[in-house]
Order: sequence, then C-alpha cells, then structure tokens
Amino acid sequence: MEGTPGNPAADHCVQARIDALTGVDEIVARHATLCSVDGDCLILDTSLSCQDSCGGAILASHATAFAKDLDQYATSLCPTLPVNCGLGPSCALVTGARCMDGTCRPVVAGMGQ
Repeated sequence: MEGTPGNPAADHCVQARIDALTGVDEIVARHATLCSVDGDCLILDTSLSCQDSCGGAILASHATAFAKDLDQYATSLCPTLPVNCGLGPSCALVTGARCMDGTCRPVVAGMGQ
C-alpha cells in the first residue's frame, strides 16, 4: 500500500513535504534580517495552498515582497508536491515578533518577552 510507513512512495512523499517546509523557511529567512527594533517585525502566515506551515517573523516593510515570493514558490511547488501523505507542522503558540541581533524572530508563548 502506498501510504504505508517504510514504503518508498510514502517516504518520498514525506520528504517532499519536509523539503517544501524548508523552502518556506528559506523565504522567511530572506525577509527577516536587518531589523533594528521589535516594531520592525511582524508575524505572517507562511502556509502554502498545498502545505500548512507555522507563522514566521519577517520585516514589516517586506510584507508585500514576502507574499509575492511565497506565492511564486507555491505556484511552482504545489502542482508537483505529492498528495498521498499528509504532513503538517506542530506549531508553538506565537504571541508576537521580536528583533534579536538584527533578525526578526517569533516570540513563543511562555518563553518570556
């Protein structure tokens, strides 16, 4: 059966979805640097139409460019992403964004502000 764990097709599907999330993380990272204060940052949904993802912290001034990059990534990735497995992230509760050492980072609930 194709969806059975340990099956090469299932393993390929899961790996493809992990790779998709890694691609999203790379887009977030490109839009998260060079902040000066916490107010420079915001949290945005980073989900694709074909893959759920957690929110990411980016520069507020990059919101439009980030949305464009994420949309372009989804447009090229989603038609090729296997659909015979499901993989969704386990997201921590994020309460905001902070500028830490010049990079926007999500603030996780209970981890201090």
